[in-house]
Amino acid sequence: MSKDIPPGFYQNLVETSQDLIWQCDTEGRFIYLNPVWEEIFGYKLSEMLGRPFSEFQQPDIAKRDSIELDRLLQSGIVRGYETSCISKAGQDIHLVINAKYIYDDKKAVAGVQGTAYDVTLRKQKDLKLAESVENFRMLFDRSPVGKAIVGLDKRFIRCNEAFCKFIGYAENEIIGKTIADITFPEDINIGMLEMQQLSNGKLEVSTVQKRYLRKDGSIVWGEIKISLVRNRQNEPMYFLPVIQDITAKKKFQEKLSASERRFRELVRNSSDSVTILDKNGMQIYVSDVVEKMLGYKPEELMNIPVMEKMIHPDDRKKVEDAFQKIITDGSVKVQYRHRHKNGSWVLLEGWGTNQLENEDIRGIVVNVRDITEQVMAAEEREKLNHQINQIQKLESIGLLAGGIAHDFNNILAMIFGYIDMGIRKSSEESVKEALTKSLTAMNRARALTGQLLTFAKGGAPVLKIAPLFPFVKETIQFALSGSNVAPTFNVAPDLLFANYDQNQIGQAIDNIVINAQQAMPMGGVIEITANNVFLADKEHSILPKGRYTRISIKDQGIGIPKDLLNKIFDPFFTTKTKGHGLGLATCFSIISRHGGCIDVESVLENGSTFHVYLPAEERVALTPEQAKLDLPSKTNGTFLIMDDEVLILEVTKDMLESLGFSVVCCEDGKSAISFIAEELKANRKILGAMLDLTIPGGMGGKEAIAEIRKLSSDVPVYVSSGYAEDPVMAKPKEHGFTASLCKPFKLAELAEMLSRQ
Repeated sequence: MSKDIPPGFYQNLVETSQDLIWQCDTEGRFIYLNPVWEEIFGYKLSEMLGRPFSEFQQPDIAKRDSIELDRLLQSGIVRGYETSCISKAGQDIHLVINAKYIYDDKKAVAGVQGTAYDVTLRKQKDLKLAESVENFRMLFDRSPVGKAIVGLDKRFIRCNEAFCKFIGYAENEIIGKTIADITFPEDINIGMLEMQQLSNGKLEVSTVQKRYLRKDGSIVWGEIKISLVRNRQNEPMYFLPVIQDITAKKKFQEKLSASERRFRELVRNSSDSVTILDKNGMQIYVSDVVEKMLGYKPEELMNIPVMEKMIHPDDRKKVEDAFQKIITDGSVKVQYRHRHKNGSWVLLEGWGTNQLENEDIRGIVVNVRDITEQVMAAEEREKLNHQINQIQKLESIGLLAGGIAHDFNNILAMIFGYIDMGIRKSSEESVKEALTKSLTAMNRARALTGQLLTFAKGGAPVLKIAPLFPFVKETIQFALSGSNVAPTFNVAPDLLFANYDQNQIGQAIDNIVINAQQAMPMGGVIEITANNVFLADKEHSILPKGRYTRISIKDQGIGIPKDLLNKIFDPFFTTKTKGHGLGLATCFSIISRHGGCIDVESVLENGSTFHVYLPAEERVALTPEQAKLDLPSKTNGTFLIMDDEVLILEVTKDMLESLGFSVVCCEDGKSAISFIAEELKANRKILGAMLDLTIPGGMGGKEAIAEIRKLSSDVPVYVSSGYAEDPVMAKPKEHGFTASLCKPFKLAELAEMLSRQ
């Protein structure tokens, strides 16, 4: 033994080996086994030593091994011989044996020694694989559906009996042919691109329909589904096409098409829908009228079992009975409810006739008529008529409201102007105080006419840069006056201005506050918070990036259920026993037209908070004193006023003269055009003109501005009206005007408008 190898090294190596190491005497009895035999066979070594190897085998296998191993050992060594044994538990153990003779000192055979390793798991896998292959072969060969194996070169390798029957060839006649060899010439290219996509991995399964040529020359239709089989390295091996004979189906479709051509025009011009059902109740034809009647396109209903999918559950039994009666009696009429595509139910009346024996039809023909309107309950009709009358009344009231608001605005314009002038001219503080209070009340009257106009036509806002407070505070206090609900205010001192229509925003705030008050029948506090917010890009679901003023109105009411939060701004939605559900819808519309939005959050029994966002205005509105200083030069020029109301002319003239203007008045558009033309011709300066938008029975500012702009594009021309909803008032520059001012207005508002230009 080498001095570098420690004693017992080889013994340890043998005894710790995971290979089975053994020695047998000349009689085949074990004389040495390493410990791993116990682990694999379940016997103790003492139970195996002294016994021949054949005792651990099936008799036929032991007999085979004795002969075969003796023969192999004659060559001196055995390598990779496979055999099987039986463990103590009776389980099969598969071994691969390596063996050779051992000799004594006289060169005589003293026994056999060798190694073995356990391949039981591999054998089990091989058996399962073989079983799987056999199962696949059986399924492939015995399948009632045509199946084949096609190489990557498009040539047939195998095909089953069903495929051979479909194409009319024996299997040995098909093998070696290409797909093109059995395809109808005009259809050869169908499916070829899909097979390429299968090879490239762009498709998993390809489905096409095409014609094939049988051996006898006849043509058959097949629907073929092709998949690609790959090896473990994901490399393509062969195609696996599955083909179904659809020749009968195609012939039926051709017959149906021929039949359809004969009565298509008759069906198309009918007010009834025509449906053809097969004997199982499947819809095989549906006329175009069904789309108008039920919302579905005909193709959406094809091949759908009408009884299971479309008939109201309560009517299904009645329709099924009627269907069976059609088959036996030939003709039946039935009424039933059918699902509309929008989810509603439509009441139909159907007449069915049995045409199963008709070669052109082969089905149950059902004429269907919508009778929903005919059988509508009297109560429903009365309700509908009531709603129509209500809408007509609202429209009539709207027209009346618009006319009243316009006339009232003209009256307010005169009162407004003179009160405003009185405040400025009076030196008595008590008089100024009384007039100021009167002006506050007049502001409420002006807001009321704004609400009437919004109700009448829902006009676009006439925007003006102004602070939101104290206007919002005064609006809320007025709305809650006399109630058991009190407001509290927390307004940021640096709150930015907004560009808004005071009347419309006042109406929106009014509606929100009144809703909050009604949610607090026992009284309480409404908290109003106002601050500036900057929204980053996509921070808000609706609003774009930018600066906004946010007014939050929080009540202590009953709250809003979660499932209703998305509905509260819908027109006509309300949970109140009284009211039309237009309040919050109007608020939403107004705020949206201002470029803002309303968010709401609510918890049942813990109140609701409405957040009103309005785009903030970085520019600051001028005070009346600043506006007056910024007015255009009033020397050597004239300011023209046109209005059909004499008192409005007078009060507006007084206002302008108090600002230092020289003023000329006229009562219609023609006079205004003539005056401006004469002044320009004489080369006299026109400082500006204010035109009433509409003149009953005469030319108003809307018509006059076109002629004035032909004379001059530089003269500042302003438009004034009590119709705040008119598009000209909302976007004056688009109609040729410099700016707009709604009646009634105060001196400060007039001065500010003039100073901005």
